[in-house]
Amino acid sequence: LMEDGGNDWYLEAGVDHVVMLKPDHPLVMSGHIGWFSAEWANLSGQLTDISLTLALPMDVDWWSISPWMGFTYTPPKRVNPDQYEVHAGLSLSGVFLAR
Repeated sequence: LMEDGGNDWYLEAGVDHVVMLKPDHPLVMSGHIGWFSAEWANLSGQLTDISLTLALPMDVDWWSISPWMGFTYTPPKRVNPDQYEVHAGLSLSGVFLAR
């Protein structure tokens, strides 16, 4: 059970690297690590997750469409008993300028 007034924190650090497959087709590779400290889970600043992600952003007019796939490893079984997760999704964003 989570207790009220706990002193919990999460810190994430990461790096991205872009490889151009073609002049207008980047492949974005990301790696992130996270530290989580939670009184309720008895975690004291442990490394709690490692993530690797690939994304293929594409610009279409004012829109950016980015399919992505990620893999996450969570060492402490108290946080995630399965320890491994695969994620995928599609990000859609637009740029609109006031005129």
